[in-house]
Amino acid sequence: EVLVGAILAGQLLHRSPAFGSRNFTMMIDMDISANKLSGELPASLSKLQILEYLNLSHNTFVGHIPKQLDHMLNLDTIDLSQNNLSGEIPKSLEKLQHILVLDLSFNLLQGEIPS
Repeated sequence: EVLVGAILAGQLLHRSPAFGSRNFTMMIDMDISANKLSGELPASLSKLQILEYLNLSHNTFVGHIPKQLDHMLNLDTIDLSQNNLSGEIPKSLEKLQHILVLDLSFNLLQGEIPS
């Protein structure tokens, strides 16, 4: 069976799902906002190559935005707001041609948002 969407917002999750597992690779929508997820954003997110909607807002993720997100060419929405992400906004996000919403607000990020 293939999971095509997951809405796990506000479930008080403490651990990120295993994004690289086969069950997630065909996922189109993922909302894991408003949980207690922490640590760095996993680079394995990039294995979700057909994902269109990604919401990881309102958690306590730290560190950089993984450059590998540029492999997720179908993304039209990325919401990473309200975390503790830091460092430069990756210029590689320019490769995401379908982006309609990119919310990086309320983090500690630097640099320009890619055009």
